[in-house]
Amino acid sequence: MKARRGWTTAGRLAVAAAGVLALAGAVPATATAAPAKAEPLPAYRCMLLETHEAPFAVGRHCETFNGAPHEGPIFGRFVIESPREAVICDVFRPFSGYAQLPDRVEGRFCHRIERPGFPAESPEG
Repeated sequence: MKARRGWTTAGRLAVAAAGVLALAGAVPATATAAPAKAEPLPAYRCMLLETHEAPFAVGRHCETFNGAPHEGPIFGRFVIESPREAVICDVFRPFSGYAQLPDRVEGRFCHRIERPGFPAESPEG
């Protein structure tokens, strides 16, 4: 009886064909997968937004949206918006802001968001 030494040519071709078919089936599935939608950031809508001490921003007379906390420290990015403008605040050790609603929300390390529908401030004030 003769001992086998490795794969036969037919066996190698069968394995290669199965591998090619598996890869061909996987490529379209990953190429057509829809990207996950980003969840909206926690937000505060305020009657007044003060940004004159940038990057520090203060909103007054506010409501919360998208899970923003009513009181205490705010962890993570969030938005403060008013009828005239909006800012996004980022984490700056140890947290990104502090809420004490409805009176006040403070944001640290905030920068203005350019949005259509928000009037641009005139240079005359």
